[in-house]
Amino acid sequence: MEWHKLEGTWKGSKQWSHLTVLWRRLQDLLVAIFAIIAWDSVADLAELAALANMGNGSARYVRTLRATFILDTASVLAADGITVVAALGGGNWIRQAQNDPYWALQATWYINATTGDDENTGLTTGTALATLSEFGRRVQHMTLEQVTTVWVEEDCLPTDVLNLQCQGNENARLLLRGVPTLALEADVVAFTKDVGAGGANNPGTIELDGWTVADHVGWLITFTTGAAIGGFTWISSDLGASAARVGAILSGALGAFPVATPNPAPGDTAQVYTLPEVHISVLEFGQTYAPTTYPSIVLDSLYVASWDADSFTEFVGSYGETYHMRADAFKFMRWLVSIKNCSGNVAVLQTESYLYGGVYHKLEIFASLRSFFDLLIDASFPVPNPFSTLLVYQGSTFEAVGGAIVGLFGAMSPGISVYTGGKFYTSGRIIGDITGIGISLAADATAILDPSDTNTLVTGGANISMTGGTPTTMTWAQVPYVNPHTGSRVLAANSNTGNLTGGVSTVFTVGVKGVIPSAVGPGATNFALQDLTANPTEVPSIVNQNAVLGNLQAYLGTPTDVVADTVTITVLVDGVATALTCALNDALQVASDTNPAHRVRVAPTSRVSFRVTAVDADGVGFAGADLSISLEVG
Repeated sequence: MEWHKLEGTWKGSKQWSHLTVLWRRLQDLLVAIFAIIAWDSVADLAELAALANMGNGSARYVRTLRATFILDTASVLAADGITVVAALGGGNWIRQAQNDPYWALQATWYINATTGDDENTGLTTGTALATLSEFGRRVQHMTLEQVTTVWVEEDCLPTDVLNLQCQGNENARLLLRGVPTLALEADVVAFTKDVGAGGANNPGTIELDGWTVADHVGWLITFTTGAAIGGFTWISSDLGASAARVGAILSGALGAFPVATPNPAPGDTAQVYTLPEVHISVLEFGQTYAPTTYPSIVLDSLYVASWDADSFTEFVGSYGETYHMRADAFKFMRWLVSIKNCSGNVAVLQTESYLYGGVYHKLEIFASLRSFFDLLIDASFPVPNPFSTLLVYQGSTFEAVGGAIVGLFGAMSPGISVYTGGKFYTSGRIIGDITGIGISLAADATAILDPSDTNTLVTGGANISMTGGTPTTMTWAQVPYVNPHTGSRVLAANSNTGNLTGGVSTVFTVGVKGVIPSAVGPGATNFALQDLTANPTEVPSIVNQNAVLGNLQAYLGTPTDVVADTVTITVLVDGVATALTCALNDALQVASDTNPAHRVRVAPTSRVSFRVTAVDADGVGFAGADLSISLEVG
């Protein structure tokens, strides 16, 4: 028997990981037990502070905190009463970082800055902790084994900053949830969709009976009666005369895909809520085995007044969700995140993220962000900002899919900035009231849009500005256009033909969209998406090299039926099917083929088209289903 091979196999198994976690817990428990045996303990911090005639290096275990303190008679640190406790006779008692695994098993926590006490257990609202910081200290570097919910009942103090790094097994989740406070209840007087917005759940303006809009800008509205019952939206700005601009109205439970909610009508009841204010420095939650059916970390109904976080979930495949969140600044890194009906300044870093509605003051993208519902960016929310509010940084991508609207309002110029190598594309409509530049493209940047849907965006100034090399300004009517000096390009999302010229190593995206015919009957039926078979998309001429096709992505807008109807997209080169293909259905609305082995090299003269195969399993058809496709060419 080759025991070394058996040992290697065992150490790489899931069972070995469980034993490793168990052994670490046993070590922590033994340390705590030996600490109690070897050292005297005190009931609480008051008893600790009252100890007299103690020598330097003395240790005491404080039972309320389940933590050990060591006396440093030379310490001149400022006492905070929880980690540094002034000692009788001089010096300080210093709290040690070794935590008790007991706290990692507590599934429910309450935080209340007014009624709480950091020596409490935090288990009930009557025994709440006073700070999020204390919660962080108790579970710092611990391994959670269950769903752990932290309820924040009211605003945390600005000095209370959460700094937490912990982990969990495959069953663990960390939920940080606020308890909203009702600020106003009033009847809806009127609701008007934004100009150019189509569909049911769009950004617009709302009037409520007897309210002062300025007192409630930046807060959450819910609807408790009428067609929009259960819906949520954000108040982004005061438009005067009791009118406020609000975002798209959506609804949905934790862990669920948001639902488009009908617009409110006069007489419906609206409630305005404020959210508990929190401050976060670092929040990391790593898992050895990443969950696939639920988020590992959830932020819900909180106002993040300050955020300096540079990381979230550490392990590839883990993901998190944020709901009903307002933030002065968000940063997400190494985290697959769903951002649902949130607001504020959001930065998405080194991750793939999905956006579901919301109102934003500024949206910065350092990775990949996909928006599934109408998006409102208001430069005046919560305070005026004269600069770009949608920024796609170098090598990053923003995509508004399924006809999602991008609304850009307020005094900003440019409205959208796409940096070198960045990509902005939408199959929907861009609306707004920009008075300067609509879209600014740096060298080798790409914008794909429908020019017919963008004419309400700019009320003065230039539609598009291409900077770097020889700057160029252009109008929507000139789309598609490639700047030969900078390599930046604006392509038409609804176009399926064109002779696009790029330079050496140019990379850009060809975007198309179309509607699946409702007459597609049972069984497999091939049809041309906007007649792509007859009018294939041209591969760009690339100087001194062949082109490479890859990263095929498709989105299927919600159809009217929910049986497992399927749609398959195959890339053809000169009429011959390639390995680049992806399949999606009513349950899987987004599909992609990013397999490097499926990339295909084609000659500059080759013609590329898409074969769309639809299988209507129940005979109901695909009425209302919108299909968008993107293919990376480089």
